[in-house]
Amino acid sequence: MKKLIFLILFPFLLFAESIDSYQVKIEILQSGSLKIKENILYNFGDSPHHGIYRDIPYLMKTDFIPKEIGLKNFIILMDDREVKWEKIYHTSGNYRVLRLKIGDPNTFIKGKHLYTISYEIEKGVLYFDDTRDAIRYNAVGNGWRVPINNIQIETIFPPSLSKYNTTFKVFKGYYGSKDTIPFKWINERKILINIPHLNPHEGVTIEAIFPRGLLEQSGKENQTLSFFEYLSIYFQYPLVLIFLIFIYREYKKHSFSLKKSVAVMYEPPKNMDVLQAGLIYDKFADTEDFPAAVVELAQKGYLEIFPNEKKSIFNSDPIVATFKKTDKDPKDLSEDERYLLEYILFRNGSDTFILQKNDPSTSQRIIDGFSKINQMLYDWAVREGYFKENPKKTRKSFLIKSIIFVALSLLVISLFLFKIIGSDMLISSIFVSVFVAVGAFITFSSKDTSGKIFGLAFTAMSLFILSQAFSNNWKYILLTPVPFIIISITTIALVYRNIGELTPKGYDAYLKLKGLREFIKRVKEDEIKRRLKEDPAFLDKLLPYAILFKETKHWIKLYDSAQASYPYWYHGDFGTFDDIGYRMGALAAPISSSSDSIGGGGSFSGGGIGGGGGGSW
Repeated sequence: MKKLIFLILFPFLLFAESIDSYQVKIEILQSGSLKIKENILYNFGDSPHHGIYRDIPYLMKTDFIPKEIGLKNFIILMDDREVKWEKIYHTSGNYRVLRLKIGDPNTFIKGKHLYTISYEIEKGVLYFDDTRDAIRYNAVGNGWRVPINNIQIETIFPPSLSKYNTTFKVFKGYYGSKDTIPFKWINERKILINIPHLNPHEGVTIEAIFPRGLLEQSGKENQTLSFFEYLSIYFQYPLVLIFLIFIYREYKKHSFSLKKSVAVMYEPPKNMDVLQAGLIYDKFADTEDFPAAVVELAQKGYLEIFPNEKKSIFNSDPIVATFKKTDKDPKDLSEDERYLLEYILFRNGSDTFILQKNDPSTSQRIIDGFSKINQMLYDWAVREGYFKENPKKTRKSFLIKSIIFVALSLLVISLFLFKIIGSDMLISSIFVSVFVAVGAFITFSSKDTSGKIFGLAFTAMSLFILSQAFSNNWKYILLTPVPFIIISITTIALVYRNIGELTPKGYDAYLKLKGLREFIKRVKEDEIKRRLKEDPAFLDKLLPYAILFKETKHWIKLYDSAQASYPYWYHGDFGTFDDIGYRMGALAAPISSSSDSIGGGGSFSGGGIGGGGGGSW
C-alpha cells in the first residue's frame, strides 16, 4: 500500500516546485535590438531555497563560429524590490550561457515569489534568406526543469513592422519541435500569446519574418564574421609561421649542409666501433644499438653466445640466451666497448650474463649503463673532431627554447580563444591535441616500422576522439590550439633528430656509413662469395653493422646462399639469431609504465536566440 501511494504521489513530489505564472514582454526596437521583460512567479513550495538562477544563452550562430548577441542593461527585482544577484558565464560542453544567480546566500525563502528580469539584446535580427530577415526569439527556453503554468507572451513591433508586412509564427514543444500554435493580433503592431501549461524542457519560440532593410540591422551582417573577427580567430597561424622560421634557423644553425654523392662502401670507417658508428650515422647514442655492440664484442672474440633452444610448448623457461666471457684481454677495446663488456654485461668479475624474458632489473641496468656510455660517445665525437659541438647539449638547449616558445604561444592562443569556444572545449581540445602531437612525435621520431605504425595508430585514434568532441565539424578544430600543437610538436620531433653539426670529417664518415648501408642492403650472393675468398670472416665482421642498419634477416640469409661458415662464437641454430637480437633490443628498451546554447539555428522550438532556462538554488 505504501508503495502504491508513493507511485501515485511521485510525479507531484518530483515537481514540488513550479512556475505558477510566466509573463514575457518582447519589444522589437527600430534599431533591431530587443527589450525583454520577464515576470516569473516561482513557487518553491515548503522547501527552503536561496532563490533562482536564470540561464540565458549569449551566442548566436554565424557563418563559422558563434557570436555574442550582446546581453546588457540588466534590471532584476524580487517581489518588486531590489535583490542580490550576480552574473556568471557558465559552460558545460556545448552549453554556453550567462547565468543570473538571484538571491541571498545567507537567506532562505519558501512559497511563491515574483522575479522580474529586464534586459536588452543588442543584436536581435537574424538571417532568413537572400531578401528577408527574421526576429527569432526563445520566449520560454527549453532549459527549465520545472513545469510552467499560465504563460503569456506579448510581442510589440516598431513602426516599420506590422501584421501587413510580417509573417509571424509560434513554435511550441521540446527542442527541435516544429509544432505551431495560434496567437492573437491585439492591433497592427502587437501580438498576444496565451499558453496554459508547459512541461519541463518544453519551450516557446516566436518568429517574425520581414523584408530586409525595414530595421537598421541586417541579419546577414549579424551572422557573418568581419575581416577583423576572422583575423582574431586565426591569429595563431602567424604564430605557426614564426615558430617554423625559428625551427628552420635552429636547424640551419646546428646542421651540416654540405652535399656529396654517396659511394658504396665495403667496410666501416677505420678506427671506429659500431657504437661510435651509430652515433655518427643518426646523431644519437642510444640503447637501440645495444644488440649490435654485443655482437661486435662476440665477433672480436670477447664473448660467446649460447641460445636456449628448448622448443617444447610447455617450456616456461624465461632464459633466452647465455653470454659467456672469454679470456681475451680487453686492452684494445675502446672506452665505450670496455665499459659495456666489464660494467654492464660481466660486472663484478662475473663471466656469465643471462638474457631473460621480462627482466626489468637487467633492463634497467643496461639503460643506466648506456647513460654513461652515451656521455663517453658524445665526448669522443667532439674530441675526435666528428661534431663541432656535443649534439646532446645542443638538442637539450633546442628543446628548452622550443618548449618555452610553444608554452607562451599556447597561453596567448588560449586567452584569445577562451570566449570563442569556451573553457570546457578549449581544455578538451588542448588535452586531446597533446595526444595527437605525441602520436605524431612517435611517428616521426621512431627508427623502426613498428614504432611508426604505433605512432600513426595513436594519432588516428586521437584525431577520431577530437572529431567526436566537435561532432565531426572539422572547421571548429581549426579554431582550437590543435593545429599549432600538432605542427609545433611534429616539427620539433623532425628537427630534434637531425640536430648536431657534423664537421667535414664527421660528414665524410657519415657518407661512408650510408654507403656501407647501401652495400649491406643490396649486396648479391656473387659479390659475397668474392669477398669471402679474400676474407673468410667478411660476413661476421659486417654482421654488427647489419644489425645497426636493421638489415639482420637479409644478412643472415647470405650465410646459407654463399655457403659460408656460421660464426664460431654462436653455439646454436643460426636461424634463431635474429630472435636473439630482437630479445636483446627489447631488454634494452625503456621500461613502460542537446541544448539551445547557441541561438539562431532555425524555425523550431528553441531555434532562436535567448531562451535558456533555470531553476532554484
